[in-house]
Amino acid sequence: MKTIRLGCLAAVLALVVAVALPSRLALWRSALRPPSEPDLSRVPPSVALVTVVLGGFRGLVADLLWFRASSLQDEGRFLEIVPLADWITKLEPTFPEVWAFHAWNMAYNISALFPDPKDRWRWIGNGRRILQEEALRYHPASPRLHAELSWLYYHKIGGYSDPAADRYLALFFDEIASQLPDGQMETAPADAVARFIERYRLRPETLNTLSAQWGPFDWRLPETHALYWAFEGVRVAGAPPDIRADRMVYLALIASFLRGRAALARPGAPPIRGLRPELAEAVMDRLSEMARRYPDPEYRWDEVAAFFLKRASFYLYCYGYDELALRFFERARQAGSATEPSIEAMAVQAAESAAMAGSDYWDQAMALFTEAARRRQHGDEAGGLRCERMGRLFYEGVRKRLLDMGVASLPSTDALVVEGERLVRGDERQENRP
Repeated sequence: MKTIRLGCLAAVLALVVAVALPSRLALWRSALRPPSEPDLSRVPPSVALVTVVLGGFRGLVADLLWFRASSLQDEGRFLEIVPLADWITKLEPTFPEVWAFHAWNMAYNISALFPDPKDRWRWIGNGRRILQEEALRYHPASPRLHAELSWLYYHKIGGYSDPAADRYLALFFDEIASQLPDGQMETAPADAVARFIERYRLRPETLNTLSAQWGPFDWRLPETHALYWAFEGVRVAGAPPDIRADRMVYLALIASFLRGRAALARPGAPPIRGLRPELAEAVMDRLSEMARRYPDPEYRWDEVAAFFLKRASFYLYCYGYDELALRFFERARQAGSATEPSIEAMAVQAAESAAMAGSDYWDQAMALFTEAARRRQHGDEAGGLRCERMGRLFYEGVRKRLLDMGVASLPSTDALVVEGERLVRGDERQENRP
């Protein structure tokens, strides 16, 4: 009899728990998440179905999937994360972190598993699509996701960290050139521009603001897209500002200054990217704005500005923009980053020591050699001589450093000068890229 009573009591308790638990879980989850649910009128049917059927249990299921995805990541089983991440984005589309993780895994982790650059590019494209077409549909006001997308363009497509970086750049360049042949919206037919804006989900008002402030841009280059998405991230952040999006504007603006011009475009091959001198002052203006918005001394904006002043004066001098170069050199001296007696002495020393060389050294050297050939072609012998001389000093400095590090099979400087001349004449495609 006692056993029967205990069994009945257990059954009653179980019934009470079963009735009370959903409401209690709902209270817990409402305290831990934003109160609003996703707008089901804007989501795919599969997401709407999951949202309605699972209700408040979506989060519990997503937590379990997150735990499993984290374990798979620790084990390096990145491909197995894809379906889990896809489900997590369906269960929890309101969390930007989910989308950022999903896109990063595709563009960085999974792409690196494939030896063929075309396969790698496909997964990078998947990551780009996740952010640009899906994540920002749910989170149009997320500066975090805008900054993530900007970084993907800046680092993965436009950067140099991947062995297949040249291939990515060539594929992206040709992709955009098929829609905007010269990369300029200003010269393209109106219907082509409209299709381009719609395909890449660009905002016309932001495009107009960006163009008026720093344009015109070459949209065939990833630096332009990185700058657009970072700039848009700052816009949607409003007040207070978001340092991730702000920092990406600064980084993309520097990249656009250093290599935001297609110095030489070649279908099927990566373009040679060169200097945009008119953006030098824009970078300094942006740094001043960053220092105003984020005054914490740990950011050391004065040191960042001082280094850029010297770097900008170096590249401007290499291209023969002497008046602007001298202004930046004098400001670098005032900031303490330039101690040489003259801009000529600074430029030669910096070139020979590779002090101003970065991972984009190949673009910078070839841009100088092709610019030298182009200026000579147009009768500017003095300008051509300056570009070739500084290109030679610069590349020799980098080449010596790389040879000392054990990097072999680097082409000679003479070979690159001749190649620059061939490329400008249009005789051949580039052959000597290491």
